[in-house]
Amino acid sequence: MRPAVVIRTMADAVAAARRAERLGVEVCLLSAPGAAAALGPAVFIEIVNQTRAQVPAADIVGCLDCGGDAGTALNAVRLGIDIIRLDAPEPAWSKVHEIAQAAGLALIAERPDDIDPAAAGADAVSDVSKNHT
Repeated sequence: MRPAVVIRTMADAVAAARRAERLGVEVCLLSAPGAAAALGPAVFIEIVNQTRAQVPAADIVGCLDCGGDAGTALNAVRLGIDIIRLDAPEPAWSKVHEIAQAAGLALIAERPDDIDPAAAGADAVSDVSKNHT
């Protein structure tokens, strides 16, 4: 399982990517719970893409937490966000899942295990990678 690191800013994302690159592990840049409502999928994918450009040797995936908003999750699919977390009732979840799969993206219902550097300190990616290898 890849480390999932909660990001709130571009600086968080770049720091996590650089740490993961040094450790030789893939990192999942994970939005804060329900962040899609405030941040929006377009801003999130831009943060992920800029991080990839700034740390090109890092193996990065982005995961946007859309809470229960199926419409926002569909927008995230349209933008190509790697992993989308959606906590929506049926049949909405299954419909979004089908569309995400067709686009080659992952839709998950449960939030992945994560570490929040804001709460855990600078060695967050290192700590997560030790727990997920």
